Amino acid sequence: MRIDIAACTDRNFVMPTGVMMQSVCVNNPDVDIMFHVICDDNITSKDRSDLGSHGVCPPVS
Repeated sequence: MRIDIAACTDRNFVMPTGVMMQSVCVNNPDVDIMFHVICDDNITSKDRSDLGSHGVCPPVS
């Protein structure tokens, strides 16, 4: 099973968005999850990196 999740964030909600992504992954370890995150123009490259490193689910085996 695969779940696609879309989220929209700006600079003020990068951390809560990452927390949501991590929570979804931790609570659904047997589900293939794909996040689609829409960011505004104020998101920095560090913000994008933080989202990628904290919100990535491990592969489903």
